[in-house]
Amino acid sequence: MIAALQDVTDLERVADERFEEEVENSRSEVNVFIRNAARKVS
Repeated sequence: MIAALQDVTDLERVADERFEEEVENSRSEVNVFIRNAARKVS
């Protein structure tokens, strides 16, 4: 039972890390999009 809980905890940690990476990637993509749009407007 304790081993199963540890596995779940490990999976949650990995999922959190991947989620953070996805958020960072999305932020980068949005920033690039905004910069490109700003260049086209100016």
